[in-house]
Amino acid sequence: MRILLDGCDGTGKTTIAEKLANEWGCNVIRLTYGGDRSLKAYFQMMSVDNVVHDRSFISEIIYPKYFGRMCRLEPNTEGYLHHLIENLSIKPFILTASPETIQKRIGKRGDEYIKDINKFVKINRDYIQYADEHNIPIIDTTGYTPEEVVKKIGGYLI
Repeated sequence: MRILLDGCDGTGKTTIAEKLANEWGCNVIRLTYGGDRSLKAYFQMMSVDNVVHDRSFISEIIYPKYFGRMCRLEPNTEGYLHHLIENLSIKPFILTASPETIQKRIGKRGDEYIKDINKFVKINRDYIQYADEHNIPIIDTTGYTPEEVVKKIGGYLI
């Protein structure tokens, strides 16, 4: 089993990834940590079985424009990475939450970037748009416990 979770900061990705991994007997891989963002590196990480991916290449597409940096993906790899999702039977999900929930969750962990909540509202909106464009299920975590979100996602996996 391969599950991919992505979404704006504060939507519960890490908490949900850990709970999903425990529920389904998987490991967790953080795809955006580490330096190598080559196609080969993504292929190696995405090919691992029995894993929940906490973030993905999608973050590398959405976040750079809001933090004044260039996308670190190799040129022309996005389409290939989407083919990998399909060919490797990876189940992708975009997590979302209300602006208030995002602000509360990011503020709770002491992230200094939360001062500009409008930035995160736009990032969250971009994830939803991306999910719609690529037929990726959107899971709203607002008002749900992590266990309830895991159960929602589990409904897609059966």
